[in-house]
Amino acid sequence: MVTHSKDRSTVLAAAALVFRAHGYLGTSVQQLVTATGRSRSSLYGTYGDKAGLFSATLRWYVQNQLAIDATETTSMQLRRSLDALRSSSSDVLPCLVVRSCSELADLPPDAAELLMATMERQWTAFIDSPDGAGAERRGTVALALQYGLATLFAAGVPLEILQDTASAERK
Repeated sequence: MVTHSKDRSTVLAAAALVFRAHGYLGTSVQQLVTATGRSRSSLYGTYGDKAGLFSATLRWYVQNQLAIDATETTSMQLRRSLDALRSSSSDVLPCLVVRSCSELADLPPDAAELLMATMERQWTAFIDSPDGAGAERRGTVALALQYGLATLFAAGVPLEILQDTASAERK
């Protein structure tokens, strides 16, 4: 028997794939119905509407896919991001956070707030990483690099080239 929590995670994981592929604005409720295997009335009954499902999906994604380890160096965080890209399905999809940034103004208010808080948390993690020593400029560059790498990978740049970027050590 599938638990409610496991069932919810399955629905949110399926919704995340659709939102990653098409963005919030480009995703239809029918696409979500098809991907999740739930009826329209079931999704509406549980999440209210597409905005509610997106907000729940983004919360799930941030909690389950973007865990930050405070002991990781900036280089380690970048390598972990690339490893996540490598382990993704053959269909290259951008990170839901990366994808959602371009639609920030059109997101449901609670999702936009969560997205901004997530970006701030990740930025702070880069700045406070052991090799960052609080250097804001390095943290900002590292965060931009992380999202840039994910975007370049989604655009088809070979992973080996991107790995060279993350492997470069400061001399």
